Amino acid sequence: MVSSWTQAEKEAVESFPRVSEEFCRLIEAHCEYDREQFFQRLAVQLAQVCAVAAQLPIVEPHSAGEESSKEEAAKHGEKFGRLLHLLRKKTGDLDEYWAMFDPTKKKEPCGGSLAGDLAEIYLDLHDALDLYRDAGATNDVYWEWRFDFWSHWSRHAADALKVILLSSGWA
Repeated sequence: MVSSWTQAEKEAVESFPRVSEEFCRLIEAHCEYDREQFFQRLAVQLAQVCAVAAQLPIVEPHSAGEESSKEEAAKHGEKFGRLLHLLRKKTGDLDEYWAMFDPTKKKEPCGGSLAGDLAEIYLDLHDALDLYRDAGATNDVYWEWRFDFWSHWSRHAADALKVILLSSGWA
């Protein structure tokens, strides 16, 4: 129920489409920047979209989510592959990194891909924007935005920010 949302939650719901669109535009225009410029802009955009997404309200969806069809999953995989290839050209030798999948447990590090992280975030945000355009402002949309952030792309964003900041000498 909207009336019980905090001011920060209301602002997050209003801002999420805008900051998501800005991030997606940056990814789409990555060729217009050298790597240093791209990483500088990317660090800001990632931080902004994460800050907004972290404040999205907890809502119950009105309907059960729809399962993706095999065709949709295949299209998603194709989009991911194309975007991964393009972004690897930009990330170059900084694409592959080591990380802890779950830093709260003592395990061996696993390999990661900065281009893969960016592609995952982009596709989730792009899908979120499509959902918003198709369904409008509903609890189902808000639930999906929050769920996707907390269950998936926030981890990619955290890893990507770490790589970007460390590679740029900012950290």
